[in-house]
Amino acid sequence: MVANKLVLTDGMQERSEPFLDTDRLTVRLVSNEDIFLFKAIAGRDDDIEDMNMLVQAGLDYDVVRDELEAQIERLGDDQFATFANEALVELEDRYGVTTPIEARVQEITNRYYQGLEVLQALDEPMTVDELAAELELDTDEVHDRIAYLSTFDRAQRDGDTVRPVE
Repeated sequence: MVANKLVLTDGMQERSEPFLDTDRLTVRLVSNEDIFLFKAIAGRDDDIEDMNMLVQAGLDYDVVRDELEAQIERLGDDQFATFANEALVELEDRYGVTTPIEARVQEITNRYYQGLEVLQALDEPMTVDELAAELELDTDEVHDRIAYLSTFDRAQRDGDTVRPVE
């Protein structure tokens, strides 16, 4: 685990560059794109300045976006994207810098919080109709949110009843 939120993926290892190689030790440096992602989720104030410097140096945002998706798949969780979203908002607030990954990170973050809203309403098993009424949403939206939550094993459906996964 990196920063207690990400894992070192095969893609990160492939993008890393040799730095030191001895008989007993090999040190590799991860790419700037991966450092950018680490810094985006770390939640430390100084990382925002570092992110700005990395942006100015030039990044391949397709690599950052692909790694973001790889992390979600590998971790089976997307909560870390909410930290990245906060960092990207702060990057724009402080330095006026926007990046091509913002829309995707915002989409993942919104989806996460919409799912969380359903989970918070599920203090006991409820039907889809009861959830829709409680959250003032149409049933199609509730179905979409439950499908999302099921993807990450956060909620399960048994017929028309929905319950959080413990």
